[in-house]
Amino acid sequence: MSCFIMSDQAHAATANTLEYILNSGFNRFGFDAPDSLYKALSDCRDRYGFYCSGLIFRRLYDLNSRAYAGRYKTDADTTPPEMPSVPPLVQEREREDQHEKLLPWHYKLAKLIDCEIYQASEDATRKDPLLLALIDFSRVYTHFLVSNTADYNAAPWGTI
Repeated sequence: MSCFIMSDQAHAATANTLEYILNSGFNRFGFDAPDSLYKALSDCRDRYGFYCSGLIFRRLYDLNSRAYAGRYKTDADTTPPEMPSVPPLVQEREREDQHEKLLPWHYKLAKLIDCEIYQASEDATRKDPLLLALIDFSRVYTHFLVSNTADYNAAPWGTI
């Protein structure tokens, strides 16, 4: 297995999208993040209780940096870079044929989350609550993607 430090833009896009999901919930997206993600990022809230992408960005960068340092036996970079401005991934929710219409951004987010998980799956961070919460989120999100495909909806329920 290898590990690399993800680009600041990738961490920023992930952080922006997680902020949006955590602050909006089911009615906005058709799925909700697992409790473990809310808990793992509970220190990423502002004084009003809203999740903040800048703080989430720092946590993602720190997790990635510690995993990289553990993998290659170097010191972790404890000073995260400034979060770059990136265009939002999230678009308006659309429905089609009784299910969510899956758009390119849905798959981009899935790949970003998968990459965040892969890059943090090192001995130094394997049990980190944020990594475990991202894994939980990936399960919820992947189920959302699969269950909103035409093939899934056309398959019989409880029979062969």
